[in-house]
Amino acid sequence: MAAVTTMDALIQALQGQQRFGWSKGSFTPQATGAFHSMWLVAGEPGPGVAPGSLTPGVIPTDATAGAFPFTNATGDNYLGYVSATGLAVGTLVIFDRIWHNSTTNAATGAQAVTFPGLTRYTTGLGVECWLEWYTVSGAATASNCTVTYTDESGNAGATGTVVMPAVTKSAGQMFPMQFASGDSGIRALSAMNLTVTQTTGTWGLTLMKRLAEIPIRPSDQAASVLNAVDLGLPEIADDACLSMMFQGAVTANTLCGSFGIAKSL
Repeated sequence: MAAVTTMDALIQALQGQQRFGWSKGSFTPQATGAFHSMWLVAGEPGPGVAPGSLTPGVIPTDATAGAFPFTNATGDNYLGYVSATGLAVGTLVIFDRIWHNSTTNAATGAQAVTFPGLTRYTTGLGVECWLEWYTVSGAATASNCTVTYTDESGNAGATGTVVMPAVTKSAGQMFPMQFASGDSGIRALSAMNLTVTQTTGTWGLTLMKRLAEIPIRPSDQAASVLNAVDLGLPEIADDACLSMMFQGAVTANTLCGSFGIAKSL
């Protein structure tokens, strides 16, 4: 594969990029500053579904419902262009959804995960872990989730923590995991443990590789437009499951825009 390392190669990759229009219908974040996944939100592309598997979980691709289907480049794929606008001010995050699982057991107790292994970003460097709610929780109770994982250097038995405040968790709400000191990625997971029951609700862990962050301006202003240089030309793995989440105010929101996948030869 030929990486983009020169201006001529960049121009060539941008000329051959694949363009997508996208839109996501009405959703409301749980709280100001809360992260809200677009995975379950109707629009274009259509909504995804809960993985339905605690272990080994699911490795989604661009062919998975809810993802953007795209054609792999002969060489490498890059995020070359993004435009985005919405009704509420905030930040749109584009990421590769590289593994997820779910469970309907909202009670406390460790649950083992037989991890299948990463097929993208296999070293784990830069891979983040988030807790994602698929159906609303039944309790407005503070809770943590401890996650046992193997870090980006291959050290097993590390422990990360997801902190959740005393609010009812809405469908689509996401919470980031705090790494153990010194870690900067996840290569594998082995267990997850919700420390305080939320009574009911469907939730799971999502491993993701962040690709870009786009500011959403006030609705009376123009869309945010970022080119390849603004974005830093992030590489998109073959068959990536491109997904989005939004962080903003507690306001009914819709989002739309377009992006382009540049392709090297």
